[in-house]
Parts: sequence; structure tokens; C-alpha cells
Amino acid sequence: MDRSRDVLNRPAIVLRWIARVVGSLAAVSWLFIIVAGVLAEEEPWTSESTVLAVLGVASALGVLIAWWKEGLGGLLLFACGIAGSMFAGMAAGRNKAMAMLVTGGPFVVAGFFFIGSWWLLRRGTESA
Repeated sequence: MDRSRDVLNRPAIVLRWIARVVGSLAAVSWLFIIVAGVLAEEEPWTSESTVLAVLGVASALGVLIAWWKEGLGGLLLFACGIAGSMFAGMAAGRNKAMAMLVTGGPFVVAGFFFIGSWWLLRRGTESA
């Protein structure tokens, strides 16, 4: 194994693992919220609930894809995070900034880190 290649790829590997942890925690949290909401049946299922469920599931799929294909999964996560933030901004009654940050922020960050890792790894293999 080439040690110099490992040293050059270390920032990409660190970024990848940060993205995996942040994305996985956010995805598990949203999936838990979705499942708990469905099982509790305390509130009626609305179009807002449907949009949030679809965005949550799409974001979780983006995390799964990004574990193997950082570029593709990162783009999907970034897009889902932006969409989630925009939807939260439109749907939130008060404190729109906090709703936007909580809903889409972790996915935007994870997507950005996955894309950064993919880019660093791609750049490192081209120069080698």
C-alpha cells in the first residue's frame, strides 16, 4: 500500500466520515420523527406531512447512496436539504430561520461535505 497516497487522501477521508456521521444522524432522526408521527396518529395526515415525509425519505436515501458514491449522494442530499429548508421557510408560522436550519441544514452540510470529499479524492487520483 502506498503511504503517500493515504496521507494525501486524509482530508478527503476525514470529510467523508464527518459527512457520514452528520448525514446518518440527521436521516435517522427524521425517519424516527416520520415513523413516530405515523404510529402516533394524533394529528391528521396533511399535504405538509406528505412533503416532509417524502423529503425525509429522499434525504435518507441520499445518505445511503453517498456511503458508496459520494458525488451523487452528496448532490441528492444538498438538493433535498435546500428543498427542505425552502419548504420549512414557507410552512413555518414563526421563527422561520430556525425551522429552515433544523429541517434542511444538516443535509446541506452533509451534502457539501460528501461533495468535498468526492472532489478531493477525484483530484488526488488525477494527480497521482
